[in-house]
Amino acid sequence: MIGAITGIIGLAKTVFGSWTERKKIVSQGKIAITQAKVDGKIKQIQTREDHNAEYDKIVAKGMQYSWKDEYWTIILSIPAVLCFVPGLDIYVKKGFEALATCPTWYQTCLVGAIVASFGLKSFDWFRKRNG
Repeated sequence: MIGAITGIIGLAKTVFGSWTERKKIVSQGKIAITQAKVDGKIKQIQTREDHNAEYDKIVAKGMQYSWKDEYWTIILSIPAVLCFVPGLDIYVKKGFEALATCPTWYQTCLVGAIVASFGLKSFDWFRKRNG
């Protein structure tokens, strides 16, 4: 009788031990898969950042001898300066009213030219900041 009980206990230990070992292996496998997914996401983000940095370098090098940003800075500054000259603020208001009546395609092209000059990142920054 004692031998039978010992045998049953031994069998239970073997079965239970095998079950806990399998459970442990499955759990480790899930952790490894999760870690691989996290590592993949990190690599994807790093690659994207590397590409963005390389693009910024290319754009900066291309604009090294460009005067587009200075041109648009001057053009965009003119209305601001004229608002401080007595009597000229009315022309600034009329100018903006006239621009508002221009065709949408023209307004879009104008904004596109300005965005291209200052870069898409500055436009994204402005858009996020102003809702």
